[in-house]
Amino acid sequence: MTSLADTLPDDPATLKAMVLAERERADRLAPIIREMQRHRFGRRAETLPLDQMELGLEEVQQEEAAEAAREEKADPAKRAAAAAKRRTNRGALPAHLPRIETISQKTKLAEAIRYALSRWAGLSLFLDDGHIELDNNTVERAIRPLALNRKNALFAGSDEGAEHWAILASLIETAKLNDIDPEAYLADVITRIVGGHPQSQIGALMPWAYAEHATDLA
Repeated sequence: MTSLADTLPDDPATLKAMVLAERERADRLAPIIREMQRHRFGRRAETLPLDQMELGLEEVQQEEAAEAAREEKADPAKRAAAAAKRRTNRGALPAHLPRIETISQKTKLAEAIRYALSRWAGLSLFLDDGHIELDNNTVERAIRPLALNRKNALFAGSDEGAEHWAILASLIETAKLNDIDPEAYLADVITRIVGGHPQSQIGALMPWAYAEHATDLA
């Protein structure tokens, strides 16, 4: 398999010219990228942390994907054409990629290939069912605020305190995913538990079931 180093010229002058050309290209792209950042995030983009900008770009991508999904849902013919295109593009892996039979079985690459092959049926389900997410960006976005806040959460006091914080954080983000106000949800659930809510029906207080059962629980 050809590596990047094999494609580089041996002549120092030619190599220097390539490096200078790439540097000039990068210099031309830098102001364009800054202008796009300002257009998307305003002047604060000049001082905005990289994590925050990546989060914003993910939100834009999610909005575009949601709009495309709505268009496909409204037009059955378009949805069928998109599904057919995905199936057509599925195909085999490119021939230049290493095959597990041709590499050492003890390498990390072989381990990664075996991992993917053992889960291939699940990985390719989205090609036949548009309701299935292609990636876990939804979960990644949900935990991003927690990741950005990790330095503030270093001092939990004890292992048990950290576990309790993690449970609360999970409940809050899951409530958001189910369009429930986290503060109102936690206040109501705690009140119900203190008031003697039966342990056998604790599942009805989970965020994904709470909205459906809130009226019945009252």
